[in-house]
Amino acid sequence: MSQQYDATWSDAAKQYGGTIGAISSQAAIELADMATKLQSLAPQSRALDVGCGPGAVTLALLAQNPTTTIEAIDTAPKMLNDLIANISNTGIPAPKVNTRAIDIHDLTSTYEPCTFSHIFASFVLHVAARSFTTSVRDMYRILQPGGIFAIATFTPHSDPYLIWDRVCRIYDPSFSPPNFAPDPIAWTTPGQVAAGMQTIGLVGIKSVIRRAPFPLQGVDAWAEFFFDGKNPASEAIIRPFFETHDVSKADVRETFKQVIRDEWDEGKSVQMEYVLAVGRKP
Repeated sequence: MSQQYDATWSDAAKQYGGTIGAISSQAAIELADMATKLQSLAPQSRALDVGCGPGAVTLALLAQNPTTTIEAIDTAPKMLNDLIANISNTGIPAPKVNTRAIDIHDLTSTYEPCTFSHIFASFVLHVAARSFTTSVRDMYRILQPGGIFAIATFTPHSDPYLIWDRVCRIYDPSFSPPNFAPDPIAWTTPGQVAAGMQTIGLVGIKSVIRRAPFPLQGVDAWAEFFFDGKNPASEAIIRPFFETHDVSKADVRETFKQVIRDEWDEGKSVQMEYVLAVGRKP
């Protein structure tokens, strides 16, 4: 039974306040700390926040140094509007933050080589990049010598992916949900991230893996988030099942709730797993 999937990241922006945003903010603070330990933010620093969303990384950088020049880019206008509002809500003057609607695949046609001292790609490559290697190579090109690249990416061991895999296999034991990232060879473990960064040419690489609770409670809240939230990342893993199986979405939704109820403690034990890594351009 075919379903309609037409979500955009502007549609998904409303989810970030109390759900994905909580994890993004926690990760951004640690990622910013990791990056600035390799190279601190100086008056001449210029940072790029790729796929900035509502501003987790930008806010973490401003908390360290409110005079930092930051270019915050995203393809979703609503995300950029939320970032501006979130900065305003902090009360921190941020005259050097510039927002632009730019696709991750247009970096080298937009910016000159060696433009930025710090580049952050936090939870964007796994949902937007057609190729991790190509996108990171593009960022490397516009990073200054001695500059810092920092990445955050979810792993396929995050519970929402495991929950959906369990649901699909209840209906079809032979069905395997596709890779959750557009890139079939996405970097999804600390080893893969570190190896990929090294291949690009980065040095001094440090990577860690973290788990964080997903701040949703109850099976109904989870079903609404997953099926009705208009998050393109969720829809990308849902779509292939419904395109190949003639089943009722309402029935699958109830099965989804039952799996969370029985195996993930009513949704109280759902966690996201992610990799944080930083490296320097020689």
